Amino acid sequence: MKQLLNSKVAFVTGGSRGIGLAIARALAAQGVQVAVTGKSQSHLSEARPKIEAAGPARVETLVADVRNYADVERAINATVSRFGGLDFVINNAGVGIFANVADMTPAAVVRGHRHEPHRRLSTCATRRIPHLRAARRRLHHQHQQPGREERLYDGRGATARRNPG
Repeated sequence: MKQLLNSKVAFVTGGSRGIGLAIARALAAQGVQVAVTGKSQSHLSEARPKIEAAGPARVETLVADVRNYADVERAINATVSRFGGLDFVINNAGVGIFANVADMTPAAVVRGHRHEPHRRLSTCATRRIPHLRAARRRLHHQHQQPGREERLYDGRGATARRNPG
């Protein structure tokens, strides 16, 4: 698994404490470059050495409130700028509005935060989509190369096969 995740880039919301911190540490141990967000600079400052100690990965800590679109946009842009892309998002700090995320506007996300506190969707959902689609295209391109081994995952383990090209 470490080979597959090595040098990938993860964005973990609410990554300075609790489950988010545990996720960030586990990713770092696998060689994933990790950007974590939190609302408290002091919590992020305490979390950073713990994440760095977990593995060889580079770590970025960013103060951001997932209810604030500008905060999330700034944090995701900083992550992409630092690490050169974004492969996956662990949306630990929010809950969801039940709608197609790709079709949501920032205004709809903000409305969800203000008027439906129990059905919030982190603004990370709307900002991450272009980056995740780019990662999917890169992955698809890699697997289309003739003779390259493909690994398919079904949650229980990997099955390898050759791409006949």
